[in-house]
Amino acid sequence: MSESPSYEDIVHALRIRLVGAPQLQDQPARDIGHDLMINGYLPSEPDPALVRKALLVIKNEGGVA
Repeated sequence: MSESPSYEDIVHALRIRLVGAPQLQDQPARDIGHDLMINGYLPSEPDPALVRKALLVIKNEGGVA
């Protein structure tokens, strides 16, 4: 089984994914993490708590656009 993605990997993947799918940020963290994995942005499903943290940081920085 693969190692869980790091927080930095999650932030990077989320920034890239949200450019093409901004509506994803309105989904539950577990669903966002699953989306990042199944669409090839991360090698394994991330911890939902880290996804929530990354999403908050991105939102607080003004979003992805």
